[in-house]
Amino acid sequence: MLDVKTSPGMQFSRKSLWISFICLTAILFVLTGLVQFSCYPMITGGNLPKFCQSQETRLEIIKDHRTHGNVLLNLASNPESDESVLRALTSSLDSPKVASNPKKLQSALGFNPNTPIDVLDAFVKSEDVDILENISKRLDATPELLREVANNPHADAKKVQKLLVENPRAPEDVLQKLANSKEPEILWEIARLKQASSSVLREIYNNPVASLIEIQRKLASNKNIPEDILQKLANSTDSRVLSYVINHPSAYTSVLERVGENAIIWDDSKIGFQRTLAEKPNIPRKLIEKLASSNDRKVLESLYHDNPTVPPDIKEECRKKLGITQPPDVETFPPTLPLPLDTSNNPFSENNKSNCTGKHVLNNLIGGAVSVLGFLVGGPVGAVAAYGAMTVSLETVTTVSGCQL
Repeated sequence: MLDVKTSPGMQFSRKSLWISFICLTAILFVLTGLVQFSCYPMITGGNLPKFCQSQETRLEIIKDHRTHGNVLLNLASNPESDESVLRALTSSLDSPKVASNPKKLQSALGFNPNTPIDVLDAFVKSEDVDILENISKRLDATPELLREVANNPHADAKKVQKLLVENPRAPEDVLQKLANSKEPEILWEIARLKQASSSVLREIYNNPVASLIEIQRKLASNKNIPEDILQKLANSTDSRVLSYVINHPSAYTSVLERVGENAIIWDDSKIGFQRTLAEKPNIPRKLIEKLASSNDRKVLESLYHDNPTVPPDIKEECRKKLGITQPPDVETFPPTLPLPLDTSNNPFSENNKSNCTGKHVLNNLIGGAVSVLGFLVGGPVGAVAAYGAMTVSLETVTTVSGCQL
């Protein structure tokens, strides 16, 4: 066999090849590391290293043209991003870096709770319902901002309307606009608001959707419902609506008069309504007369005992039907409020014990004088006996006469 020997030139070229390969690998490793661990990641998916988290560094990253769009999205959605960073990101909304889907950056900024309110002004005309929802639920949103959202044609989504209603900073004109909603849930939510004005509630009542009984119940129970709407609700056939109307603080004479004209009130199964009406001091005479014709004892007792505005002639009529012998104009004391006891002349009163002090002192002085005579006659024993006998006799007389020990 031929013995093939490697020439020195071949060995040198192979060695050079390995050295070149190692050097190239090292260079590529260093370059990859510089890219991976720099603050301008282009291939890492947008996650910044920890040493790139300072505010100054983030602002530089946002301005740098090499920064990947995913980095911007991550910064926009990061709850730790401060206002300055989020404000700077608004300048990149039209950047080619997020050209594939610029709405993603808007949405990320819109959902970040740290995004300043004035920055959100740029999104109120957005077609993205999710962004509008997020603005609507912000408790720090200004009434002007919520008004602009409500005027957005895409804000007719039920979720957006519901969040606007639930926001305590929503101005009245926004509630007025939403009172024309075709969504029963929205009308119900507005009707239950304590801050809903009478004009807003009137707007809801005039909405055809508000004919649903659940909405009418909420309207009737709202303290701000105007009197003219209460009069209309007094014609309801729903027991709960009528109960709210009768007991409403704004149920004046005109409202209760309308209630009395409702045939349901006079149904035998609705006697509870008649009893409640009989207690109302502002019911009209026509209604009082009709209630007085009732055969229900509790209705008559309410007119006779509990309602001071019932005319005397009708009270007399109720008295006769109840079988009460004493006329109502005779002043009597309620059985639960007895006359207070007069203790000024009570012999057992603590207030009168001091009046007998002088008599008790005198009795003891006389007993002392007699004890001296007893001592002269019988010594110490005679003194004690004389004092005791005299004192007991005198105190007995004092007690019988009206004083006690």
